[in-house]
Amino acid sequence: INTDLEGFSGQGKFDLIYCLNVFHHFGNEVKAVEKIKQILNPGGHVIIIDPIRDNPIRYSWEIISKNIFFHEPTIHYLTKKKWISLMEPFGFIKKREINFLFVALATLWQKRDGIQ
Repeated sequence: INTDLEGFSGQGKFDLIYCLNVFHHFGNEVKAVEKIKQILNPGGHVIIIDPIRDNPIRYSWEIISKNIFFHEPTIHYLTKKKWISLMEPFGFIKKREINFLFVALATLWQKRDGIQ
């Protein structure tokens, strides 16, 4: 299923959710993680690939894109530390992470068994 996560109202649960280059556009990433938790089966996985703020070049682009090019005030990039503090309280365990030239981060998270 290829759909908008924030507006997804479908039924059922999934074993895998893949989010590519979208989290920095969400106005409220906590609500997005809540939605993922809601529709992901216990033990299921979510793969998130998104730019990271740890890179000074990416952070500069965030400022430029907010104010000059796109005028999208909700654009925001998370640090590695912020990703952990966002995902772990919802019962997700980081299984693997791959850094793409310090510009983007691919992270595989697993929803702990028994977490509804």
